[in-house]
Amino acid sequence: MPRILRSLLPSAQTILSRPLAQSLPTRITPFLGTSTRTASPLSTLSTLTPFRSSLPSSPSPFASLSLSFQPMQVRYRTMGAFYQPSQRKRKRKHGFLSRVRTHNGRKMLQRRMLKGRRFLSH
Repeated sequence: MPRILRSLLPSAQTILSRPLAQSLPTRITPFLGTSTRTASPLSTLSTLTPFRSSLPSSPSPFASLSLSFQPMQVRYRTMGAFYQPSQRKRKRKHGFLSRVRTHNGRKMLQRRMLKGRRFLSH
């Protein structure tokens, strides 16, 4: 028992020394009040070792399948969705020459000129 906290060690020894029927824990839930539940030996052991991960004792038949799909397990990873600046695309979309070519672009340039903007477009 090297991984059990020293503060839990005395209570763990008393629980392990009693018969199983006497060592069943009583749980207090905040919404239901006090309730006694029948606990299995596995749940009693899981409360004693909080830092040990719960792994199945026998390997799953799907374990080999999950290993073959390992590289595809990273989900919702967006690649290339970030801003990647390009002068050429920016000037083509929002540049002065593209604004002059369209009717609405010329209206936008006129509004910015009347407002006194120093830069009319990119």
